[in-house]
Amino acid sequence: MILIGFCSMLGSLFVATMILYSKKLQAHPQRLIAFTCLCEAISSLNGLVWTIDVKRYICYLDLHELFAWTVYF
Repeated sequence: MILIGFCSMLGSLFVATMILYSKKLQAHPQRLIAFTCLCEAISSLNGLVWTIDVKRYICYLDLHELFAWTVYF
């Protein structure tokens, strides 16, 4: 399940990057497809985080430390 989500995210990012950086591919419907691919990649990332478990994801990337450095109570 995790491999499928990761491949989906990478494939969507690849298609979006190719469309956005190629002048030949920037016709009218192609930019819409690129932004749809970006949304699909974000959705795949959210699915991966949900599958892995949010607490393990936060601890693995040390996001709690980032939060502590940027927020002052």
